[in-house]
Amino acid sequence: MDTSPSAAVYYGNLNYRNPFYRMSPFIGRTRELATLTREFDRSRPALVVLYGRRRVGKSTLLLHAMGKRPHIYYQATRVADPDAQALFRQHAAAMLGHDQLLPNVSGWEGLFRYLHQRAQTTHPGLILVLDEFPYLCDAAPALPSIVQKVCWMVAYSLANANGVRST
Repeated sequence: MDTSPSAAVYYGNLNYRNPFYRMSPFIGRTRELATLTREFDRSRPALVVLYGRRRVGKSTLLLHAMGKRPHIYYQATRVADPDAQALFRQHAAAMLGHDQLLPNVSGWEGLFRYLHQRAQTTHPGLILVLDEFPYLCDAAPALPSIVQKVCWMVAYSLANANGVRST
């Protein structure tokens, strides 16, 4: 990791809603931060997978890259799937504001579709971070395929909206 002064990036208190996020000098990771920032600045939906060894700063990197952009940062815990969905739903409501539709949304696919709709309407550029994703997968083994399905659904609907045809 480059720790030279030119690689230091300093930020203020950018994320007041996340109690785990305490700003301090962010040293290094300049290239990774620039890549994430570029991706988050795009006007189209995307799936970014960030993985690596434990305790190396992945969560902090994501929090810095999100900055003041609209986002849901959800840190999963080891709980049963219905509890995980309920906790995620509560967190999403707290971050996006309560609405009458969210309590009636069921299943992970329904939750992701709901968030996509909110990103298209009331929260453009919404970023969703599912930290500790393996914990969610332990409780809901189908979750990776649900994420894949929803991503393809979003990509397909955007392609059709833009007049792109697949062959």
